[in-house]
Amino acid sequence: MNADIINRLRQASALFHAGRWKEALPAYEELLQRHHNLPNSWFNLAMLRRDARRYDDALESYQRALDLKIEAPEEVHLQRGVIYADDLGNSDSAERELNAALALNGEYVPALLNLGTLHEDRGHWPEAAESYDRVLRIDPSNALALARKLGLLSLDGQNDPIFVRVREVVASAYANPVDRADLGFALGAALDRIGAYDEAVRGQVPAWRR
Repeated sequence: MNADIINRLRQASALFHAGRWKEALPAYEELLQRHHNLPNSWFNLAMLRRDARRYDDALESYQRALDLKIEAPEEVHLQRGVIYADDLGNSDSAERELNAALALNGEYVPALLNLGTLHEDRGHWPEAAESYDRVLRIDPSNALALARKLGLLSLDGQNDPIFVRVREVVASAYANPVDRADLGFALGAALDRIGAYDEAVRGQVPAWRR
């Protein structure tokens, strides 16, 4: 790398990591106009362009990162999927990108979670549950997957096995407060669905406050 690339890259990176994104965006654009073969810079530029609501430009920047063989390309496909799903409302393209991420890394939990959410949004409950099951086979204590699956199941009373797992995670010393809260509310809602109203109220109280 010559001195010009290094200096411009340092300037753009410093602005990016300082949270000065409005200044970082033109800095990266100028850098990449002069020096094209910087996949990580294309990735950062894509993030900045999405923040600026320049969604098509962000997708193009992510594609440039992929074309330049960026490390961990599954993350790039995930980010493209999120743009298609959340910003452009294109669920077919979102699913394509998430599946591309999983073709590269079948245990990439963020892509599985987003795929589950996408299936839920489409009303495809069995497919959503399967995505969350895949997460739980990789990470049995994943709070988000447990909470989302809990909302999908036809539950077989309070002795349903998923209740046991959820309670174990809520009670775990390793669970963080946010996970405990999310699971507590999901547990309460599920118990309410099966008519266990008193238990539901207790289920929505985060364990660390008891």
